[in-house]
Amino acid sequence: MKTRIIEVEEPRPGFIGTFMVGLFDEEWNRRSLTAVGYDPATSLLHNLGWVGEHFLVVELGRGHGALFHHKSEPRWDVPETGIYFGPMFLPFMEWLKTQDLSRLDELPEHVVLDGPGSVLRSKEDEGG
Repeated sequence: MKTRIIEVEEPRPGFIGTFMVGLFDEEWNRRSLTAVGYDPATSLLHNLGWVGEHFLVVELGRGHGALFHHKSEPRWDVPETGIYFGPMFLPFMEWLKTQDLSRLDELPEHVVLDGPGSVLRSKEDEGG
């Protein structure tokens, strides 16, 4: 799995979050060892319903995470997980949805949210 850790902050009121984003890599080559109910010629992940647009997000502060589809709507997907995420999770997911995850290693390591309804921007964008 390819991963990237991204720190997110909102200066007012001072929320922060640290997230790990993961993309399946060599895991796509894994075949089922049981083959019960699965096509043995197909990737185990595909047999389980996952596709290349799915990615893992873990909120590292709590250790909670889930798989999401890149084209889905975060505000509906997050409650469906049944997992409690902190206040920065949904804004982070909204920002992540606008990113090219095929270039995961090029995503900024630190992004700042300017306030409610704003778009996250990276420290790199402001020269820092």
